[in-house]
Amino acid sequence: MSVRASTPTVIQIALLAFLLVAAPFAMSFTAFEKICSDLPIQADPLYGVRATFIIGGLIASILSVAVLIRELIKRFDEIMEPKMVRTLVLQASLAICSASIGWAAFPYWVNGVFQAYRGNGPDCTLNVYDPKELMPMIWIGEVWRLGVLLICIVAFFGGLWLLLASVILLIREREWKQCVPTLICLTITVAALFLQDGYGTWLAD
Repeated sequence: MSVRASTPTVIQIALLAFLLVAAPFAMSFTAFEKICSDLPIQADPLYGVRATFIIGGLIASILSVAVLIRELIKRFDEIMEPKMVRTLVLQASLAICSASIGWAAFPYWVNGVFQAYRGNGPDCTLNVYDPKELMPMIWIGEVWRLGVLLICIVAFFGGLWLLLASVILLIREREWKQCVPTLICLTITVAALFLQDGYGTWLAD
C-alpha cells in the first residue's frame, strides 16, 4: 500500500514527523536551575516554552490515536479485508509511536529529567524530579501517568502483533513500503518507552 493513498495515514505521518523534528530540542532541556529549592516550576523562565512543547506533544499523540480510532469505527465492516489489514497495521504503528513520544517521552525530556539522569542539570538528588510536581501532572494529575501505563501495555502486546503482521506481509506480499515504516515506528516506540535511563523509576516516583 502506498502511504499517499490514505489521507488519515498522511495526517498521522505529519503528526509523527512533527514530534520527531521536535524531539532533539525536547531532549536538550535541562531542569529548572532552582528545582532543588521551594520555588514552583512556574517560576522557571522557560516554563512557557516547556509547556508549549509538552502540550504540543500531548495534542499530537491524541490526534494520531483519534485518527486510528475513527478509521476503526468508520471502516469496521472492512476490518478483515487484506487491504484494510495493511492500512491498519501502519496506522496502528504510527499511533503507538506518536503516543510513546508525545504523551510519554516529551514530559520526561522537556522537564529535564532525561538530562538529569545523564548527569546534566542542577546538583541535587533525582528525588526532586517527582512527576506529580512537574508538567503535565500538575495539570491533569494521574490521567497522564495512567495514559503512559496504557501506552506501555498496548505498545508491548500490540507491538508484538504488529511486528508479526509486518513480517508476514513483507514475506508473503512484498509490502515493503508499508512494512518498513511500521518496523521503524516500532523500533522508535521501544526506544522511547523501554530504553530510557531511569524512566520507569521516575514514572513510579
